[in-house]
Amino acid sequence: MNKHERSVLDADRAFCKLAQQTDSAGWAAYLDKHALMGTRLHEPYVEGRDKIVTLMEYIYALPKLTFTWEPTRAFVSDDGTLAVTTGTYERQYELDGETHREIGKYVTTWRRNGDAWKIIFDFGN
Repeated sequence: MNKHERSVLDADRAFCKLAQQTDSAGWAAYLDKHALMGTRLHEPYVEGRDKIVTLMEYIYALPKLTFTWEPTRAFVSDDGTLAVTTGTYERQYELDGETHREIGKYVTTWRRNGDAWKIIFDFGN
């Protein structure tokens, strides 16, 4: 594993930790202003950091929510400016008195912004 792969994997893990500690604010900190998110909802994509944060506020308001992920692979462009992480996630919450558990895989595309990685695309199944 090279330093760029390690760097973006570290960013993904730090993103997860911050999102667990601060909910949607963690997402806002790592999303590029023009980020795009694919969802299972009726809209094919959610466009822009503000709209994604609004969606995440709804998700974080679900009762008894737990949400975690772990990157397993990273791929980085030769020039070190773009990267993709992929891994597994688990989300559990209560809705209408029933516990829902989602387990899946995700793909996140990152762009290096100075010394920091920012999310430009995120999708989970």
